[in-house]
Order: sequence, then structure tokens, then C-alpha cells
Amino acid sequence: MKTIYSTNRAGKSKWTVKTFGQVTVLALLIIASMFLAGCSKSKDYLKEFNTALEENRLIDANKIFVKAKNDPESKANNEDYLAAVKPYLDKVISNYKSDAINYDLAMVELDNYLLGKEFSVVVSETVENYKKEISTVDTNSQLLANAETFNKVGDYLRSIRYYEEILKTDPENEQASQGKSAAATAYLNGVIAKTKQEINAGYPATAIVLIEQANEVVPDNEELNNLRKQAEDKIRERRNDIQKVIIKNTMDSYLYNANFKQAEEFIASLKTKGLDVTEYETRLEESKNEYINAILNDAESLAGSLSGRWQENPYSKAIAKLEEGLTVFPSNQAMQDANCLLYTSDAADERSSV
Repeated sequence: MKTIYSTNRAGKSKWTVKTFGQVTVLALLIIASMFLAGCSKSKDYLKEFNTALEENRLIDANKIFVKAKNDPESKANNEDYLAAVKPYLDKVISNYKSDAINYDLAMVELDNYLLGKEFSVVVSETVENYKKEISTVDTNSQLLANAETFNKVGDYLRSIRYYEEILKTDPENEQASQGKSAAATAYLNGVIAKTKQEINAGYPATAIVLIEQANEVVPDNEELNNLRKQAEDKIRERRNDIQKVIIKNTMDSYLYNANFKQAEEFIASLKTKGLDVTEYETRLEESKNEYINAILNDAESLAGSLSGRWQENPYSKAIAKLEEGLTVFPSNQAMQDANCLLYTSDAADERSSV
């Protein structure tokens, strides 16, 4: 092993008891101690930070964070400190959900983590997300209370609406999911009973409104679909009945006033709509025959009551009655023959009187 000498100013030599190996070891030890000191300091910062959090000394926690940020030897980053804070934020949420603290206190506790200006930059987004979660829980608690209130009084449709609002923001909410399912079943049973009642009472349109509302909650329900078909059949029957009454009244008006031409045109329009007009055609023919027979009977009666009397044109009223009928049915042979006979008789009476 080589010995190292050194010389002082007086030119005198003196021994150094160090070797190259010893110098190397010493240098390594110094470097290692410096590294370990840095690591230890970094660990100390996180340890102090966690201690401050445990003791709820949030201002002190912020100061420790600032010291760590300003120390170039500190190895901890923002994520490390955020990870340290997260369990305490979780605890606030847990306490709120278990009713250990109310909404206002939970918000205050979350805001406390924003008191330190420097650390608030790191934690603010996370805190805001937690506050939103609490707000959602608070809102859902009120919605749940509303849903249960309407459920108790039998207003299942409104109850379902509140449950659905909860599930929009909290799809995994078991209480809301079960509540909605139970309310939907009760609502469906009520709608089915009410729909049957409305159909039997003669209000199929009201029944369809109930079914359409129920389809929004319980879509494609087989029993509701069958009830809808029944209601639609009832409505169709009613419309047909109303249509028949309108047609009958229209035909009555035409036939009463001997407007046979209009009656024929009306029947023709019904045919174009695809309606069965056999009944109305038969009635029209019967009315025509009744009208013609009435004209002939009236003319005969008028002719008989005036026959043999000494007066001018004794058959004029009978002839006038026949001509009235011929204006409606100009081609009717029976009225033509009767009219011709009365004209001939009237002429003969006139000649005999001369």
C-alpha cells in the first residue's frame, strides 16, 4: 500500500495516515450521508404533513407543504401530498352520508382544506368534486323524501318521477331503484284497474290517455296493449254509431222534403267512402214508392170529391196534385196515366155541360 506524504511551509515532511482506499471510502460515506439526509428530510416533510392532518392543524400542514416545495432536496411531489389528504376528504363524505355531520358542517370541513393558499392550488379541484358529491347526496335526500311522500299517498306517477331524478345522477342508488320498481308495480296495477273501469263506463278515450301515460313508465306491457285495443274498438264502434245517426238524420231530411235527387247524390258520396249503402238505397226506393202512392191517392180523393158537381174544371185540383208528383218523377207511368184520364174526364164533363 502506497504511503502519502505532505510537506509543510518549513519544508518538513509529515506522515498522513490515510491511504487512497480510505479516502475513497470516506468520500462515498459523505455522499451517501448527504443523499440519506435529503431523503430523510423529504420523508420528514411528509411525516410532519400527515401529523398535522391527523391533528387537524391544516394551516400548519400548508406551511409544511410550502417548506417542502421550497426545499430543492425534497423529493415529494404534489401527488404525494394530495394522496395524503384524500383519506381525510373521504372521511368528511362518509360522516355526511352516515348523518354524523350535516350538510353545512360538511361544506365547512371541506373548505378548511382550501385555507392554505399554496396547497389549495393542489387540492382545490378535488375538494370541489367532493362538494359536488355532497350536494348531489343532499339533493337526492330531498328527492327521496319527496318520492316517499307521494308514494305513501298513492301518487305513484309523481313518486316515480322523483326516483328517476335521483337515478340520473346516482344510477347505483339502490334505495331509489327499489323504490321506483315498487312504485311502478303499484302504478301499473292502479292504471289497469282504472282503465278497465273507464272502458266499461263508456269512456274509452280517457282509458287511452291513462294507457299512454303508463307506457312512459312501463313500456310495451302486454295487458295495457290489450286494453288499448279494447278501448280503440269501443271508440271505433262509437264513431260508427254516430256516423249512422248523422246519415240517418240527413236521409230523413231529404226524404221528408221529397228531395230524392239530393238523397241519391248523398248515397253516391257514401259509396265513394267505402260505406255500405244497401240500407239507404232500399229506404230511398221505399220512400219514392210511398211518395208516388200518396200523390195518386190524393189525386183520386180530390177527383172523387169533385166528380158530378156543376162547376168549371172539377178535376183541376186532382190534376194539379198529379202534376206536382210529375215534377219529381216526370217519367212515372202511373201518374202520367192518371193525369191523362183526369184531363179526358174533365174535358168530357165540360162538353156534357154544354
